Amino acid sequence: MSNDVIEWLKKHIPEDAKIVELGGGEGSHRLHELFDDCITVEHDVKWVKFLRNQGITTLYVPMEDNYYQDNERLLHHLVTADVIIVDGPPATSRLGFVRYLRRVQDRAVLVIDDTHRNYMKRLLKHTTVDIIKDEHRTTHIQIAKNKHNSKAKDMAFQKQTSGKDSATISHAEVEEIPVDLPKKKPNVQKVSKSGKNSRPRPASSRQT
Repeated sequence: MSNDVIEWLKKHIPEDAKIVELGGGEGSHRLHELFDDCITVEHDVKWVKFLRNQGITTLYVPMEDNYYQDNERLLHHLVTADVIIVDGPPATSRLGFVRYLRRVQDRAVLVIDDTHRNYMKRLLKHTTVDIIKDEHRTTHIQIAKNKHNSKAKDMAFQKQTSGKDSATISHAEVEEIPVDLPKKKPNVQKVSKSGKNSRPRPASSRQT
């Protein structure tokens, strides 16, 4: 995530906004420093551990059918978010976000990265507010127009770790549910032609 995107968010998004970052990276800590109610969704086990070790609130969601597995907690975060940053999963897998375009809140901000790639243009279904470019990528800032769809106040979410009645809760209140992380690396579609995935690896996995 470029500094220009971070500066745009600082200028236009209030600190108490609910932020969902799809795909973690070394820049995730900047989002979590800026916003109190921020969660990063990640499918890669090594990155889940790396981010959590950095104190970053991370929701582990494995891959299924080339996108994040359908998950009630993931859906809750997406339909109640004020800002959704679409920067994962890697490569064409992130096109799976199309299924949620009509579920996000009206006027929610969508930050869609790497839209210089032709296949990513399929996600540009809303009004573009700003386009931020750097030497590596293009990022679109968009405002969702979903006036007749679910709003946060209408979304009921059951805490899976308690017997309390269903209630709408903030990201910060979602209790982390222990999960058995898989031993096998998720099968993720690789980037074609351009070759290397631009997301940096956690320090523990880099070659020295």
